[in-house]
Amino acid sequence: MSMEALRRGLVVKYYELNQKPVNLLRYIFSRKESGKYGFFPNEWYDFVSREKFLELKNDDTPYGAMVNLCYSFGNNGKTYLFSKKNEEIKHLAHNIVVFKCEKSRLALSDKLGFDVILSGCESVSGRRSDLMAQMRKNKFRCDLQQLQQLQQLQQLEQLEQLQQLAINKITFTCQDYRKFRLETPENESIIYLDPPYRGTAEYEKKTVEKDIDSFFESLPSRSFMSEYAAPFECILEIKTRSTLAKCSNKTERVERLFINRRDDV
Repeated sequence: MSMEALRRGLVVKYYELNQKPVNLLRYIFSRKESGKYGFFPNEWYDFVSREKFLELKNDDTPYGAMVNLCYSFGNNGKTYLFSKKNEEIKHLAHNIVVFKCEKSRLALSDKLGFDVILSGCESVSGRRSDLMAQMRKNKFRCDLQQLQQLQQLQQLEQLEQLQQLAINKITFTCQDYRKFRLETPENESIIYLDPPYRGTAEYEKKTVEKDIDSFFESLPSRSFMSEYAAPFECILEIKTRSTLAKCSNKTERVERLFINRRDDV
């Protein structure tokens, strides 16, 4: 939401309790050069194993934050994205898509039981799509068709397009929501909140999850927020399907946008 506001020319003040995304965003908007495989340094494109994830999941550096985001299940920052059974196949597929690795192609072909073909597409995104199409054509198991870590990394790369817009237009602050103070006139401001959804997620600092009711009660100004169920007026509903559920049993949910008051809308 903050990035969309930036695209629309608004001045953005981004507040986040977790230090990792703050450090990562600061790094992205300050980076001046690209690596061999994309916007980020070359080592960012290497596959991250379960062992490395566990080693880095509490690392607040920009690289650690990327690993935490791209290689955790449901972006929870705690559990590794892939099961032990699937990790090797995901690793091989990653190397094929990112590095066009022939050795990995042969190994994956042997494991999947069909001849995997290296894509001639120039982009990582195109090669990923080509590999997924081969898996679908050969009726390979649906829960292995996605390479979520590459999708996440590509989404982060897209923020490069906002670098020029971000100059003097966005600031990043890591602090508790209770310390937030509105510094601009309320009728010229948009406050958007994305708290942990009760019953589905929690921040690393559990006091925020436990204090969610007082969070709603203490909103200082007219505010919009995403939630499944908040004690305010719902002004928008969007049906979504969980991409983390197995393909045969995807879970449909209703995302809602709430507003705490409409007296000056």
